[in-house]
Amino acid sequence: MPLETTRFDVLDYLKTPEERLAYVEAAFEDGESMIITHTLSSVARSIGMNAVAKEAGMTTAALYKALSESDPPLSTLMAVIKALGLQLYVLQDERGAEAADLPPCGGDVRQDREGRCPAELLIWTYLARSTRYPASTPPGG
Repeated sequence: MPLETTRFDVLDYLKTPEERLAYVEAAFEDGESMIITHTLSSVARSIGMNAVAKEAGMTTAALYKALSESDPPLSTLMAVIKALGLQLYVLQDERGAEAADLPPCGGDVRQDREGRCPAELLIWTYLARSTRYPASTPPGG
């Protein structure tokens, strides 16, 4: 008896902002640029490529082309990320400054009141309209 399979389409699982956020977070945790680009493409398709392209200030064809490249320019990715309602934050990763043999926060730079360095190593994403994390409180903060 042949094995029965069903069609899988990630768009079936990207219906809400929370689902989209979880998908993007997983891609950034993986850290592979091709996976991040493919994920942003899927999220853009789940919202509507025409709407995302317009919000990003580019044509739909340019958006399709940019998100089909293996390593699109950072400026393009930032425009798409913003158009998707996402923001990027840079935080120190769990290994801390010691992992890179750096002094705490890189020399004369001091930690903030919560003990975080202003900008190091790990990108954290969230949807601005998501209730998962309030905009002023990054994870662990």
